[in-house]
Amino acid sequence: MAKSHKELRPSTSYYIKGQRQYLILAFSGYVKKKGWDINKALTIAYELHKRTNDEDHIQQRLSAVLISYKKDNVVGYKLLERLMTLTNQPSETT
Repeated sequence: MAKSHKELRPSTSYYIKGQRQYLILAFSGYVKKKGWDINKALTIAYELHKRTNDEDHIQQRLSAVLISYKKDNVVGYKLLERLMTLTNQPSETT
């Protein structure tokens, strides 16, 4: 049985500086393709922004969701998977 959006607790491990906007675009494209209501996607984007103390303005993240929902052809799972793979790479220390 699929979880309702109220049961979802988005992981913040991939929501890192430099990837946040891409992640929101990929996430919103994916959930749009899955048939989620736009308000659910906006709520998750807002929650991620709030829980991670995202320095960028919330409107930037919410507009990414709105733009994705207006488009017919959106990014989704493939970009989400790629971003998660890239953020799993070991970082170089100096």
